Amino acid sequence: MGRDQLGKSEQTRRMIVFGKSMLAVVVAGVAITALTGYGSHLFSDHLSGWGLLAHMAAAPLVLFGFAAVALLWGRRHRFDADNGVAGGTKLLFWIMLVCALASAALMLAAMLPVFGYIGQDWLRIITLSFIRGPEVSADVYPQWTDKLNPLFPTGDPELDAALLELLIFLQAPDVEAKGLARLEHALTREEQITYAVSLRAGRNWTESSRKQFFRWLASTRAWRGGRTYGLVLERIGKDALMATPDAIRSDMQGILEAGPTEPAPPLMLQAGRGLVKEWTVEELVRLVEQDTSERNLERGRKMFAAVGCFACHRVAGEGGILGPDLTAVSGHLGVRDLIEAVVEPSKAISDQYGTATVTMLSGERLTGRIVNLTEDQLHLAENLYTPADVRRIAVAEVASVEPSKVSLMPKGMINFLEAGEILDMLAWLRSGRGQ
Repeated sequence: MGRDQLGKSEQTRRMIVFGKSMLAVVVAGVAITALTGYGSHLFSDHLSGWGLLAHMAAAPLVLFGFAAVALLWGRRHRFDADNGVAGGTKLLFWIMLVCALASAALMLAAMLPVFGYIGQDWLRIITLSFIRGPEVSADVYPQWTDKLNPLFPTGDPELDAALLELLIFLQAPDVEAKGLARLEHALTREEQITYAVSLRAGRNWTESSRKQFFRWLASTRAWRGGRTYGLVLERIGKDALMATPDAIRSDMQGILEAGPTEPAPPLMLQAGRGLVKEWTVEELVRLVEQDTSERNLERGRKMFAAVGCFACHRVAGEGGILGPDLTAVSGHLGVRDLIEAVVEPSKAISDQYGTATVTMLSGERLTGRIVNLTEDQLHLAENLYTPADVRRIAVAEVASVEPSKVSLMPKGMINFLEAGEILDMLAWLRSGRGQ
């Protein structure tokens, strides 16, 4: 056998080995994606972080394997090649290859949102890998902070919360100051607490920013909520003190303990904004019907917070609980009904959120929401901004209790907004996205 023939034989052998290897890669990739994808539904109710990582890693392997098989065996299965392969076999090869490549490409495209650095699920995977995975050398941290730090803040509250948690862990430079600025501009208390949970572990504070954070923590001592509300805030304060250097810990503790005693006011409009117009239902309905422009939903969320709506209403897990949850309000209220509820809150008061007028034997009249009624006592919440503060009234001292015809929701708050701001707020409420 000649040298040329030996060379071709060796080349053919290597191509066959490589082709079989690529086929094994394809089979392994398909098995991993099937096991992590379908197995998560068969054996559990969710896909774990490691399972998602394996699923994501296998998808490009499948695509690469199919592409390699196409290059290696495509020439052999060309229809104009006279090599003894039957025409039906060639046709079947190309049909299977096209279907396989299309399926792999669709699978990869469907997961593209997760691959981006700013994808929330991807950030969660990175965070869990650092915190719960094998110990990683601190020398690796700068490589990640260089990529992630410029992205913060993104403007998306949920994404910023996940990104801040990771950047604090990586000890990114100046992230505490940026996180504090995000906290102070947050629209709801839930959003503020989310940022504070991450900031409590910060260790690279400047002296002024650390004091500013502890002043904010001190201000939360006046917040009112459910039974665990105060415990969560107290825990954040304790953890922040533990992360503070010993030399200044007592100073920060002094700031924390000097918190306000009066309830903090709800988020309201900027100072200096006056009455714009006393809007009517008909005017606003006409504005909505005639508006064809794309609305700014983020500004709509800000306006909802600016006029104090988050104090009583919950949207996508944020806000108070004294009023109706508005997360899915577009599903049961039309445009006119929604506008009427905003402009004329006392026109229709739900029994679930109605208030009562309590007349005492002494002649004193109290208005609020009855949150509990026993044989001996009546508990009345008089301030919609602090629903946890209740007045306990002895039933024996009550002359009468009558349903109030006036809603606790203040009338006219929308009159401080411009037409475009109202349209943005209504569009945000009707979008169903909650943010």
